[in-house]
Amino acid sequence: MEAGEPADRPVVDALFALDERTRPPNARGHATRGLRDHAYARYCGRLDEAERHAEKAVTDLAAFQLPRHEKVVEGQGYLAA
Repeated sequence: MEAGEPADRPVVDALFALDERTRPPNARGHATRGLRDHAYARYCGRLDEAERHAEKAVTDLAAFQLPRHEKVVEGQGYLAA
C-alpha cells in the first residue's frame, strides 16, 4: 500500500496525537491501540512497522477478549497488507 495523501498529513498527525491524549485507560482502549498504530504506519508508508503493529493488534484483541472487534477486523480484512 502506498503512503496516504500528503496534503492530509497535518490532519492525520493531529488526530493521532489527539487519540494518544484521549484514549481511555480501559481494556478496549489498550486493545485497539495496535489497530490505530497499524493504520498510521500504513498511512505513513512504513509497511514493515505496520506489519508489526498488525501482529500486536491481533494479539491484543485476543488477550483483551474483544471478539466483536476481532470479527470485524477479520471480516473487513483491515489488517491485510
